Amino acid sequence: MIRRELIRKLLLTSHLSVPERQMFKDHPITIEEAKEIVKEELAKHKFFPPITDSWDNSRFYFDGLVIEERGSKYVLHEQASGATMNLIFDKEDVFESIDEIIEKYFRSSNMDIDGMKIIE
Repeated sequence: MIRRELIRKLLLTSHLSVPERQMFKDHPITIEEAKEIVKEELAKHKFFPPITDSWDNSRFYFDGLVIEERGSKYVLHEQASGATMNLIFDKEDVFESIDEIIEKYFRSSNMDIDGMKIIE
């Protein structure tokens, strides 16, 4: 698998195997590489990660952050669930800039996905 495909896999599944992780040992993932993948996915899907086609605040979709492209704006949905998977927190922030929302998306996870650091 090439580097770009592995970055996409990490961003979409939040997981890489040990051999896949080794590919990034000498050259960690940069935020610019990650941003490119998110932008490509948002060009294909309305949401990143592409977990739904529409959003309903009364429904639980994802434990964490989801970016939605809504016309010329971008919405960052944040959901957290309790032990019984009941929705206990749902928040939305609206952004004008795709770069700004992607930065917020990654910074909220401390630039770490499944132990893989994303660097500046």
